[in-house]
Amino acid sequence: MNKLATRILTILTILIIMVLIITALIFGNTNRPGGAHDIKHIDKATISINGLSRDVTLPFKIKNQDSRTKISVSFLVMPEDDNVLCVKSNYAPFDVSIENNVLVSYSEKNCPFYMIDPPTSLFNVVIPESEEPLKVTINYSFPKTRSTLTINAPMLSNSAGILTYHTKKYVGTIIFAIILMSVAFFMIVIYFSLRKVSEETRITLWLGLFNLSVGLWLVGENDFSLFLIHNPVIIYLFTFTGLFTMIIFLTLFVRRLVRFKNPKICTYIVTIMLIALFLALALQLTGIFMLSSAARIIDILTILSFSFLTGQIFYEGFFDGNKNAAKLFPPIAVLFTASAAEIINYVFSLTIKNTILFQIGIFIFMVFISITGIQFISEILSLKQNEKELEFEVKLMKMQISQREKEQLKQLKMQEHFSNERHDLRHKLEILKNYGEKQDFEKLCEYIDSMTENLNDCFDTRYCSNDAVNAVVCQYASIAEKNEIKLTISLDVPTHSEKISDIDLCVIFGNLLENAIEACNAMEKGEKFIKLISNHHLSKLIITMDNSFNGVFIKKNGVIISSKDDNVGLGVSSVESLAKGHGGSSHFEPDKNSDIFHSSVYFEI
Repeated sequence: MNKLATRILTILTILIIMVLIITALIFGNTNRPGGAHDIKHIDKATISINGLSRDVTLPFKIKNQDSRTKISVSFLVMPEDDNVLCVKSNYAPFDVSIENNVLVSYSEKNCPFYMIDPPTSLFNVVIPESEEPLKVTINYSFPKTRSTLTINAPMLSNSAGILTYHTKKYVGTIIFAIILMSVAFFMIVIYFSLRKVSEETRITLWLGLFNLSVGLWLVGENDFSLFLIHNPVIIYLFTFTGLFTMIIFLTLFVRRLVRFKNPKICTYIVTIMLIALFLALALQLTGIFMLSSAARIIDILTILSFSFLTGQIFYEGFFDGNKNAAKLFPPIAVLFTASAAEIINYVFSLTIKNTILFQIGIFIFMVFISITGIQFISEILSLKQNEKELEFEVKLMKMQISQREKEQLKQLKMQEHFSNERHDLRHKLEILKNYGEKQDFEKLCEYIDSMTENLNDCFDTRYCSNDAVNAVVCQYASIAEKNEIKLTISLDVPTHSEKISDIDLCVIFGNLLENAIEACNAMEKGEKFIKLISNHHLSKLIITMDNSFNGVFIKKNGVIISSKDDNVGLGVSSVESLAKGHGGSSHFEPDKNSDIFHSSVYFEI
């Protein structure tokens, strides 16, 4: 695992620890010494339906009644100091009365227009003071959208006792949900931070949204959330939005991670689940059908989707040689098994605590996926960085080839010039000989003067013994002179080298001088100067150059940025590349105390 993956994993670990600490601090105050009373479950009651009464043990299920059939549940309670009665509605309108005084009333009228039945809620009903037992009656109306009404056992305690009971029962689920949603936020932030780097980072978006959907579902699936968020409609929407979307985001995540050879199954799963989701939402918002009623259908679609997805991963991993699929199969198989067990537990109302099986599966899955996903992101970013470096090297190589071609062209032109000069020299010598034989010294002197004026100053200046380098330096010296730049040059360059070509030497000296002249020309005030020195010592050529500049120097991530177009300076990069390629190095840095730029290069020669 590289440094980036380690950093992401470290940040993620710190985030989880912070969530745990904050959650512990919040929930730690719910059970203060002496504040909470013991919980008493009212498990014996009399139920009356259509005038028929019988004694039952709670919780008790009533099935297949006409909608809004009146169901009365009654029992006696003995009041104590600060006692409240905690009653759960379970998708049914109800009212709670004590000694025929209605204290709580709850129905779809208390909810938005699209709610056919009121979502599940909890109510703490204050018990009046009395020295005698009081009769409590809970009048339910059978729900319109469900075939079963579960009458839960009311709980008797003080407010602190009720809160402490739910905290102890559901705190693990709530903490897990908060961790998942925090990780989701972190993953989504990573995506929006890195999406311009690579489209492959979309995997973090799908994983983040999957975590978010699971977190929302867990928040909605426990009664403690009703104490944290005093809005049962929001809790209801959390529950079913999370339940209906988690398989969609999981499928998108798996498709991006595994890179199926045949991704059609993923496309079918996402398409079918999206159609089911939008249809369920449309029916809910129009008040025709409840999301809770669609849950059974969505459960079936979810388990089928999990089956096909797991089967596809297994097939590609172990029969098609897809390594990513093979790695993902164990955790996805665990998640599939946990999901199937959870749905069976929910449908058949087994005694296992709701969501606990799925939470175990999600935990195993997320531990594996967090590590694998971070490695995947890290590999993508490393590949992208390598691609960028390769693109830059190709660009640099093309520039170096172009510069070498230019230098070769200059040398060819120079050779042609010398050849022409040699050819013309014979004629000129004949003219001089003719003037000498005639003793026409006046014309002889005039002709010699004209020849002197036509000679290029470059051929009179000798900066070093290497003809190619000397020619390049002469050319830029001429440019510097025209731009009124004071030039100081002292060069020691061998005539020939077995380790570096004359072309590469010309590229190095040419780029250094070109950059220095451009820097001087960018100055609006001050003396313009260039001081270039090279020394040949112990098979090394050491070049140093100081030049004036305007003080503007941009360096990003250790790379010098060109002042011409705000891109990487190719001239400097070319010098660095050639120096490094010939067993040397280079350094470019402005003086801290003055507007002087220092360049130094060395390499084997």
